[in-house]
Amino acid sequence: MDTHAVELPGGHVLNRFYSDAKRPRPESYREDMHAVKEMTEDQSQSFFSDVIAGAESGEDFTSHGLLLVQICVQLQLDRSFLLD
Repeated sequence: MDTHAVELPGGHVLNRFYSDAKRPRPESYREDMHAVKEMTEDQSQSFFSDVIAGAESGEDFTSHGLLLVQICVQLQLDRSFLLD
């Protein structure tokens, strides 16, 4: 996991979290595999990286976990649509 922080004007800090992991999260294996069931291998790997980075950000996704997965799934589908 890589974290990059950039200080913006006004003293605000922008954090970017990135993971190059290409596999489902061990603690959410079943949910992650369900989310990628209709994705290509490339889309699945990108999805796993995005979800891991989001989880590692420290944000509280406990009540929004499903929403996070749905957003990541939609982003993957939108990417593939735009590239086709």
